[in-house]
Amino acid sequence: MNNPYHWLMPNPDIFYGKDRLKMIDEVIAGIGHGESFAIVGGRRMGKTTFLRRLEREIAATTRGEFLPIYLDAQTMPDNLSVDGIFNWIKEHVSYVLSIDFSKKDKILGEWIIRVIKKLNCLRLILIIDEFDQFSYHKYRHIFFSNLRALIHNTPGISEKFSVVVAGARMLQNLYDSPGSPLANVLTWKYLSLLDREDTEKLVREPTKDRFSHEIGEIVWRYTGGHPFIIQYLMHHLCVWSEEGIDERDALERAKNKFIEEHDVMFKGLWFDYLNEGERRIYRILRERGAMTVEEITQEFGYKSGEVRGCLRLLSYVGFVKRAENTQNSYTIAGEILDEWIKENDKKEYIQKLSESLSLHELFDELESAIRHFVIRILKEHGRLVDIQKIFPDEIREANDRYKKESGSDKDCPQEEILLYSDFAFPFKIILKFWKAFYEKFSENPRNRILGRDLNRAKMRFEERMEVLTRIRNALRHGRMNKLSQEEIDKGRIFAQEIISLVRTNDSNNRSVR
Repeated sequence: MNNPYHWLMPNPDIFYGKDRLKMIDEVIAGIGHGESFAIVGGRRMGKTTFLRRLEREIAATTRGEFLPIYLDAQTMPDNLSVDGIFNWIKEHVSYVLSIDFSKKDKILGEWIIRVIKKLNCLRLILIIDEFDQFSYHKYRHIFFSNLRALIHNTPGISEKFSVVVAGARMLQNLYDSPGSPLANVLTWKYLSLLDREDTEKLVREPTKDRFSHEIGEIVWRYTGGHPFIIQYLMHHLCVWSEEGIDERDALERAKNKFIEEHDVMFKGLWFDYLNEGERRIYRILRERGAMTVEEITQEFGYKSGEVRGCLRLLSYVGFVKRAENTQNSYTIAGEILDEWIKENDKKEYIQKLSESLSLHELFDELESAIRHFVIRILKEHGRLVDIQKIFPDEIREANDRYKKESGSDKDCPQEEILLYSDFAFPFKIILKFWKAFYEKFSENPRNRILGRDLNRAKMRFEERMEVLTRIRNALRHGRMNKLSQEEIDKGRIFAQEIISLVRTNDSNNRSVR
């Protein structure tokens, strides 16, 4: 049979969840009253599928009165000015609608009026996916303020313009931040896990009842209703059952394959996305089975509002769900996520850098940390002179860069040579003296991130070098639109991992050989 499941491709035809369908109706009704919306959900919780379904439903139910335009912020070019951001949005709308916007606007958003008049509609709805991307932009505060003005306080435009934006924790930070220009002009909605009934429908209906109720129960137990994981398991179940593999065995294989392949995703969610308070609540829910807000408040001494905020985040990320047949109790969701957490939840966490850091700032932090680490270790053991013999091309390029930037006709001082090298050079030095540098990494993050096997650890380090170098080159040359959000997320995780490895103590004094 044709396999209806694809966990990486948004498909608005495979759209399940009574709460999600109800939310679609609520958003459309709200837009009719002039509202704009923020849709918050964790990575892989189905935000893009939701937006694509919303786009389709708006077009179908309003019969041309509302004009929805979908826009993926991941495709935004890097380093745009505020005017550049709005021009990029305008150019996208121009392309989709085949309308000439070459006439220069006298006021911000004047082109919106031209769209309304040209197409004889009542309202333009801009549907912006991956809205978190704007939070990393250095002009984000001005952009958010201007967007607020357009949807809330620009006569002649605000009455004809709404936005529906979707994102994850950085979007939620706009709600939580004091003085945020968007907090009180957007209506906030949260995606959560599917319930047992909707999970079974997603297992049964696309396959025309090919799989039994028992298979639906296993998928529910494994996933807790996580739509991304459900589609992943079902895709492989369809493939392997066609090959004659027992359905239960196929699901078990798919579960193990998912855990193995998505280690980076789990690390990003558990170590980077959550704070320690949220992790503590997850642990106590695992221990107790199910707890109310009041019980968690009493257990930890948190304020009830803080607990509700933590549970809301844990819910929209997909870690917890409301306990069945209760209104106020929460429990952990899905064996797959919990199995990984049991194996990897340690007391030593990756150092969490400020969420407000842009990708540029994070990579600047990474470059500084790894270069100073490598210089220090080489100086300690008198090996700086050796790298000039081993890496003549890289040293020559660094010297040329030093001369150009300093105006000197002399070569760069040895102890500063890495400060003028390419991004990848410190990684290459570490790999050249791998065993020695491996022993110099901080032990706890080293064993967790790279593992204890020297050769496998080297392969993992090489993977991080390749991913980080590719992202750094994209940053440097303004080609961020060539990267997927998944690559960017992986880059943020890998950057923080490397920083935690090289910020080590000086207790290990073995020689670099």
